[in-house]
Amino acid sequence: MEKIENPLELKKKRNTVLELEIKGVRKSQELLRQTETERQMIISEFEKFHQFLTQKEQDFLAQLKEIDKAILKAQDENINKLLEERALLSNLLREMEKKHQKPENQFLEDIRTILRSRHDNTKPLMPTYKFLDLDKRIKNFSRKHLNLSNCLQQLKEILPSPLLEIKDSMSLDPETANAFLMVTEDHQHVKNLGTKQAVSRNPKRFSYFSCVLGSPGFNSGRHCWDTEVINGGYWGLGVIKESVNRKQWFKLRPEEGIWAIGLYESQYQALTSPCTSITLKEKPKKIRVVLEYEEGLVSFYNPETKSPIFTFSAVFTEKLFPFFWLPSKGSSITLCPSRESCFP
Repeated sequence: MEKIENPLELKKKRNTVLELEIKGVRKSQELLRQTETERQMIISEFEKFHQFLTQKEQDFLAQLKEIDKAILKAQDENINKLLEERALLSNLLREMEKKHQKPENQFLEDIRTILRSRHDNTKPLMPTYKFLDLDKRIKNFSRKHLNLSNCLQQLKEILPSPLLEIKDSMSLDPETANAFLMVTEDHQHVKNLGTKQAVSRNPKRFSYFSCVLGSPGFNSGRHCWDTEVINGGYWGLGVIKESVNRKQWFKLRPEEGIWAIGLYESQYQALTSPCTSITLKEKPKKIRVVLEYEEGLVSFYNPETKSPIFTFSAVFTEKLFPFFWLPSKGSSITLCPSRESCFP
Protein backbone atom coordinates (compact mmCIF):
# COMPACT_ATOMS: atom_id res chain seq x y z
CA MET A 1 0.00 0.00 0.00
CA GLU A 2 1.39 3.41 -1.04
CA LYS A 3 2.29 5.80 1.71
CA ILE A 4 0.19 8.98 1.62
CA GLU A 5 2.25 12.03 2.52
CA ASN A 6 1.06 14.50 5.12
CA PRO A 7 -0.48 17.61 3.48
CA LEU A 8 1.67 19.78 5.76
CA GLU A 9 4.82 18.09 4.47
CA LEU A 10 3.67 18.62 0.90
CA LYS A 11 3.08 22.31 1.62
CA LYS A 12 6.55 22.60 3.13
CA LYS A 13 8.10 21.01 0.05
CA ARG A 14 6.04 23.28 -2.20
CA ASN A 15 7.16 26.34 -0.25
CA THR A 16 10.78 25.16 -0.42
CA VAL A 17 10.50 24.76 -4.19
CA LEU A 18 8.92 28.21 -4.44
CA GLU A 19 11.73 29.74 -2.38
CA LEU A 20 14.33 28.07 -4.59
CA GLU A 21 12.52 29.38 -7.65
CA ILE A 22 12.48 32.92 -6.26
CA LYS A 23 16.17 32.70 -5.32
CA GLY A 24 17.00 31.41 -8.79
CA VAL A 25 15.14 34.30 -10.45
CA ARG A 26 16.84 36.84 -8.16
CA LYS A 27 20.25 35.33 -8.86
CA SER A 28 19.69 35.35 -12.61
CA GLN A 29 18.51 38.98 -12.45
CA GLU A 30 21.61 39.89 -10.46
CA LEU A 31 23.87 38.19 -13.01
CA LEU A 32 22.04 39.91 -15.86
CA ARG A 33 22.62 43.28 -14.15
CA GLN A 34 26.31 42.44 -13.88
CA THR A 35 26.57 41.52 -17.56
CA GLU A 36 24.70 44.70 -18.52
CA THR A 37 27.13 46.77 -16.44
CA GLU A 38 30.07 45.05 -18.15
CA ARG A 39 28.43 45.61 -21.55
CA GLN A 40 28.03 49.34 -20.94
CA MET A 41 31.61 49.62 -19.68
CA ILE A 42 32.94 47.85 -22.79
CA ILE A 43 30.84 50.05 -25.09
CA SER A 44 32.10 53.16 -23.28
CA GLU A 45 35.77 52.11 -23.40
CA PHE A 46 35.64 51.16 -27.09
CA GLU A 47 33.83 54.41 -27.90
CA LYS A 48 36.69 56.33 -26.27
CA PHE A 49 39.15 54.17 -28.16
CA HIS A 50 37.33 54.81 -31.45
CA GLN A 51 37.42 58.56 -30.78
CA PHE A 52 41.14 58.39 -30.03
CA LEU A 53 41.87 56.43 -33.23
CA THR A 54 39.68 58.76 -35.30
CA GLN A 55 41.52 61.80 -33.94
CA LYS A 56 44.90 60.19 -34.66
CA GLU A 57 43.77 59.30 -38.18
CA GLN A 58 42.69 62.90 -38.79
CA ASP A 59 46.02 64.17 -37.43
CA PHE A 60 48.02 61.92 -39.74
CA LEU A 61 45.91 62.81 -42.78
CA ALA A 62 46.18 66.53 -41.94
CA GLN A 63 49.98 66.25 -41.81
CA LEU A 64 50.01 64.52 -45.19
CA LYS A 65 47.74 67.24 -46.60
CA GLU A 66 50.21 69.92 -45.44
CA ILE A 67 53.05 68.02 -47.10
CA ASP A 68 50.98 67.81 -50.31
CA LYS A 69 50.50 71.61 -50.23
CA ALA A 70 54.21 72.14 -49.66
CA ILE A 71 55.10 69.86 -52.59
CA LEU A 72 52.74 71.70 -54.96
CA LYS A 73 54.03 75.09 -53.75
CA ALA A 74 57.64 74.02 -54.27
CA GLN A 75 56.73 72.67 -57.69
CA ASP A 76 55.15 76.01 -58.73
CA GLU A 77 58.10 78.01 -57.39
CA ASN A 78 60.58 75.81 -59.21
CA ILE A 79 58.64 76.01 -62.47
CA ASN A 80 58.46 79.82 -62.22
CA LYS A 81 62.19 79.94 -61.44
CA LEU A 82 62.99 77.75 -64.44
CA LEU A 83 60.72 79.83 -66.70
CA GLU A 84 62.60 82.95 -65.64
CA GLU A 85 65.90 81.16 -66.24
CA ARG A 86 64.79 80.00 -69.66
CA ALA A 87 63.57 83.52 -70.61
CA LEU A 88 66.90 85.01 -69.48
CA LEU A 89 68.87 82.47 -71.50
CA SER A 90 66.68 83.14 -74.56
CA ASN A 91 67.36 86.89 -74.27
CA LEU A 92 71.10 86.21 -73.91
CA LEU A 93 71.08 84.05 -77.00
CA ARG A 94 69.30 86.75 -79.03
CA GLU A 95 71.79 89.44 -77.92
CA MET A 96 74.70 87.14 -78.70
CA GLU A 97 73.32 86.54 -82.18
CA LYS A 98 73.12 90.30 -82.76
CA LYS A 99 76.72 90.83 -81.58
CA HIS A 100 77.95 87.97 -83.75
CA GLN A 101 78.17 90.33 -86.78
CA LYS A 102 80.79 92.54 -85.09
CA PRO A 103 84.57 92.01 -85.30
CA GLU A 104 85.84 89.06 -83.27
CA ASN A 105 87.63 91.06 -80.51
CA GLN A 106 84.70 93.36 -79.96
CA PHE A 107 82.27 90.41 -80.12
CA LEU A 108 84.10 88.51 -77.36
CA GLU A 109 84.31 91.57 -75.15
CA ASP A 110 80.61 92.30 -75.59
CA ILE A 111 79.77 88.68 -74.76
CA ARG A 112 81.78 88.82 -71.52
CA THR A 113 80.01 92.04 -70.54
CA ILE A 114 76.58 90.56 -71.25
CA LEU A 115 77.27 87.39 -69.29
CA ARG A 116 78.62 89.29 -66.26
CA SER A 117 75.71 91.69 -66.14
CA ARG A 118 72.84 89.45 -67.16
CA HIS A 119 73.60 85.93 -65.92
CA ASP A 120 75.47 84.32 -63.04
CA ASN A 121 76.91 81.01 -64.28
CA THR A 122 77.74 79.91 -60.72
CA LYS A 123 74.08 79.34 -59.82
CA PRO A 124 72.59 75.86 -60.39
CA LEU A 125 69.99 75.68 -63.10
CA MET A 126 67.70 73.39 -61.02
CA PRO A 127 66.79 74.68 -57.55
CA THR A 128 66.11 71.36 -55.77
CA TYR A 129 66.76 72.34 -52.14
CA LYS A 130 63.03 72.57 -51.34
CA PHE A 131 62.39 69.09 -52.70
CA LEU A 132 65.19 67.71 -50.53
CA ASP A 133 63.56 69.22 -47.45
CA LEU A 134 60.18 67.72 -48.40
CA ASP A 135 61.79 64.34 -48.95
CA LYS A 136 63.07 64.45 -45.36
CA ARG A 137 59.60 65.35 -44.09
CA ILE A 138 58.07 62.35 -45.89
CA LYS A 139 60.74 60.01 -44.48
CA ASN A 140 60.01 61.30 -40.97
CA PHE A 141 56.32 60.69 -41.56
CA SER A 142 57.09 57.14 -42.74
CA ARG A 143 58.86 56.51 -39.45
CA LYS A 144 55.76 57.70 -37.58
CA HIS A 145 53.64 55.33 -39.66
CA LEU A 146 55.99 52.44 -38.83
CA ASN A 147 55.67 53.24 -35.12
CA LEU A 148 51.88 53.28 -35.50
CA SER A 149 51.95 49.86 -37.19
CA ASN A 150 54.09 48.45 -34.37
CA CYS A 151 51.71 49.83 -31.74
CA LEU A 152 48.69 48.30 -33.49
CA GLN A 153 50.47 44.95 -33.74
CA GLN A 154 51.21 45.03 -30.00
CA LEU A 155 47.57 45.88 -29.37
CA LYS A 156 46.45 42.86 -31.42
CA GLU A 157 48.74 40.64 -29.36
CA ILE A 158 47.32 41.98 -26.08
CA LEU A 159 43.60 42.02 -26.90
CA PRO A 160 41.79 38.68 -27.33
CA SER A 161 39.71 38.24 -30.46
CA PRO A 162 38.08 35.41 -32.44
CA LEU A 163 41.19 35.30 -34.65
CA LEU A 164 43.74 35.49 -31.89
CA GLU A 165 42.70 33.56 -28.83
CA ILE A 166 44.50 33.51 -25.52
CA LYS A 167 45.00 30.20 -23.79
CA ASP A 168 41.86 28.91 -22.13
CA SER A 169 41.41 28.74 -18.38
CA MET A 170 41.66 24.98 -18.07
CA SER A 171 41.13 22.65 -15.10
CA LEU A 172 40.95 18.91 -14.56
CA ASP A 173 37.54 17.41 -13.82
CA PRO A 174 37.98 15.02 -10.84
CA GLU A 175 34.56 13.47 -11.50
CA THR A 176 35.96 12.00 -14.73
CA ALA A 177 39.21 10.70 -13.19
CA ASN A 178 39.84 6.95 -13.12
CA ALA A 179 40.14 5.47 -9.61
CA PHE A 180 43.92 5.07 -10.01
CA LEU A 181 44.35 8.81 -10.60
CA MET A 182 44.59 11.50 -7.94
CA VAL A 183 43.63 15.06 -8.93
CA THR A 184 44.91 17.83 -6.65
CA GLU A 185 42.50 20.22 -4.94
CA ASP A 186 43.34 23.05 -7.32
CA HIS A 187 42.44 20.73 -10.26
CA GLN A 188 45.71 21.56 -12.03
CA HIS A 189 47.74 18.38 -11.41
CA VAL A 190 47.04 14.64 -11.73
CA LYS A 191 49.15 11.59 -10.91
CA ASN A 192 48.77 7.83 -11.26
CA LEU A 193 49.19 6.46 -7.73
CA GLY A 194 49.34 2.83 -8.83
CA THR A 195 46.63 1.87 -6.33
CA LYS A 196 42.88 2.07 -6.66
CA GLN A 197 41.17 4.75 -4.58
CA ALA A 198 37.65 4.86 -3.19
CA VAL A 199 35.76 7.13 -5.58
CA SER A 200 32.12 7.91 -6.16
CA ARG A 201 30.30 6.25 -9.03
CA ASN A 202 29.04 8.51 -11.77
CA PRO A 203 28.55 8.21 -15.55
CA LYS A 204 31.33 10.74 -16.25
CA ARG A 205 34.13 8.64 -14.68
CA PHE A 206 36.47 6.42 -16.73
CA SER A 207 36.28 2.85 -15.43
CA TYR A 208 38.68 0.95 -17.69
CA PHE A 209 41.39 3.44 -18.75
CA SER A 210 43.45 5.66 -16.43
CA CYS A 211 42.08 8.83 -18.00
CA VAL A 212 40.85 12.21 -16.85
CA LEU A 213 39.22 15.03 -18.82
CA GLY A 214 39.78 18.74 -18.75
CA SER A 215 37.07 21.32 -18.33
CA PRO A 216 35.38 23.06 -20.07
CA GLY A 217 34.55 21.23 -23.28
CA PHE A 218 34.24 22.87 -26.69
CA ASN A 219 31.88 22.66 -29.65
CA SER A 220 33.10 25.73 -31.55
CA GLY A 221 35.93 28.23 -31.77
CA ARG A 222 39.70 28.12 -31.32
CA HIS A 223 41.21 27.01 -28.04
CA CYS A 224 44.55 25.96 -26.65
CA TRP A 225 46.19 24.84 -23.42
CA ASP A 226 49.66 23.88 -22.22
CA THR A 227 50.51 20.76 -20.25
CA GLU A 228 53.74 20.03 -18.42
CA VAL A 229 54.64 16.37 -18.92
CA ILE A 230 56.84 14.08 -16.85
CA ASN A 231 58.84 11.87 -19.20
CA GLY A 232 59.43 9.10 -16.63
CA GLY A 233 56.24 7.20 -17.49
CA TYR A 234 53.74 6.58 -20.23
CA TRP A 235 51.23 9.28 -21.06
CA GLY A 236 48.91 10.57 -23.75
CA LEU A 237 47.05 13.83 -24.28
CA GLY A 238 44.79 15.49 -26.81
CA VAL A 239 41.00 15.74 -27.23
CA ILE A 240 38.14 13.24 -27.00
CA LYS A 241 34.51 13.16 -28.13
CA GLU A 242 31.93 13.52 -25.38
CA SER A 243 30.10 10.38 -26.52
CA VAL A 244 33.02 7.95 -26.04
CA ASN A 245 31.90 5.15 -23.68
CA ARG A 246 33.91 5.70 -20.50
CA LYS A 247 32.84 2.42 -18.88
CA GLN A 248 34.31 0.10 -21.53
CA TRP A 249 37.59 -0.61 -23.27
CA PHE A 250 38.25 1.45 -26.41
CA LYS A 251 41.10 2.18 -28.79
CA LEU A 252 42.93 5.47 -28.45
CA ARG A 253 42.43 6.29 -32.12
CA PRO A 254 40.64 8.93 -34.22
CA GLU A 255 38.11 6.29 -35.33
CA GLU A 256 37.00 6.03 -31.70
CA GLY A 257 36.80 9.80 -31.32
CA ILE A 258 40.23 10.45 -29.75
CA TRP A 259 42.92 12.65 -31.30
CA ALA A 260 46.04 12.44 -29.16
CA ILE A 261 49.81 12.03 -29.02
CA GLY A 262 51.74 10.17 -26.35
CA LEU A 263 55.02 8.80 -25.04
CA TYR A 264 55.49 5.02 -24.98
CA GLU A 265 58.82 3.28 -24.25
CA SER A 266 60.72 6.57 -24.76
CA GLN A 267 59.17 7.02 -28.21
CA TYR A 268 56.84 9.91 -29.04
CA GLN A 269 53.86 8.76 -31.09
CA ALA A 270 50.74 10.12 -32.70
CA LEU A 271 47.93 7.77 -31.72
CA THR A 272 46.78 7.07 -35.28
CA SER A 273 45.93 3.68 -36.88
CA PRO A 274 48.61 2.35 -36.74
CA CYS A 275 50.59 4.67 -34.46
CA THR A 276 52.87 7.22 -36.17
CA SER A 277 56.36 7.65 -34.68
CA ILE A 278 57.37 11.25 -34.01
CA THR A 279 61.03 12.27 -34.04
CA LEU A 280 61.84 15.33 -31.95
CA LYS A 281 65.19 17.11 -31.63
CA GLU A 282 64.64 17.54 -27.90
CA LYS A 283 62.22 16.28 -25.30
CA PRO A 284 59.59 18.98 -24.72
CA LYS A 285 58.98 20.02 -21.13
CA LYS A 286 55.52 21.18 -22.14
CA ILE A 287 53.06 20.26 -24.86
CA ARG A 288 50.65 22.82 -26.34
CA VAL A 289 47.36 21.54 -27.73
CA VAL A 290 45.58 23.80 -30.23
CA LEU A 291 41.99 22.96 -31.17
CA GLU A 292 40.44 24.71 -34.18
CA TYR A 293 36.94 23.28 -34.15
CA GLU A 294 35.45 24.66 -37.36
CA GLU A 295 38.66 23.98 -39.30
CA GLY A 296 38.72 20.40 -37.95
CA LEU A 297 42.30 20.61 -36.68
CA VAL A 298 44.02 19.38 -33.52
CA SER A 299 47.66 20.49 -33.45
CA PHE A 300 50.48 19.90 -30.99
CA TYR A 301 53.48 22.18 -30.43
CA ASN A 302 56.49 22.65 -28.22
CA PRO A 303 55.57 26.08 -26.75
CA GLU A 304 59.16 26.87 -25.74
CA THR A 305 60.68 26.37 -29.21
CA LYS A 306 57.43 27.17 -31.12
CA SER A 307 58.08 24.03 -33.20
CA PRO A 308 55.20 21.83 -34.47
CA ILE A 309 54.92 18.22 -33.30
CA PHE A 310 51.88 16.75 -35.08
CA THR A 311 48.49 17.77 -36.52
CA PHE A 312 45.27 15.77 -36.89
CA SER A 313 42.62 16.70 -39.46
CA ALA A 314 39.00 15.65 -38.94
CA VAL A 315 35.36 16.72 -39.09
CA PHE A 316 33.98 17.49 -35.62
CA THR A 317 30.27 17.09 -35.02
CA GLU A 318 29.99 17.00 -31.23
CA LYS A 319 31.48 18.44 -28.08
CA LEU A 320 35.19 17.79 -27.47
CA PHE A 321 37.04 17.68 -24.15
CA PRO A 322 40.74 17.92 -23.28
CA PHE A 323 41.93 14.36 -22.76
CA PHE A 324 44.75 13.02 -20.54
CA TRP A 325 45.87 9.39 -20.28
CA LEU A 326 48.27 8.22 -17.52
CA PRO A 327 48.54 4.42 -17.70
CA SER A 328 51.74 3.86 -15.68
CA LYS A 329 52.36 4.26 -11.96
CA GLY A 330 54.05 7.57 -11.12
CA SER A 331 53.24 9.28 -14.42
CA SER A 332 51.80 12.75 -13.98
CA ILE A 333 50.86 15.92 -15.82
CA THR A 334 50.32 19.53 -14.75
CA LEU A 335 48.27 22.18 -16.51
CA CYS A 336 50.17 25.41 -17.18
CA PRO A 337 47.95 28.51 -17.22
CA SER A 338 49.19 31.45 -19.30
CA ARG A 339 47.90 34.59 -21.04
CA GLU A 340 50.15 34.49 -24.07
CA SER A 341 48.95 33.94 -27.62
CA CYS A 342 47.53 30.54 -28.53
CA PHE A 343 49.50 30.05 -31.67
CA PRO A 344 53.26 29.78 -32.09
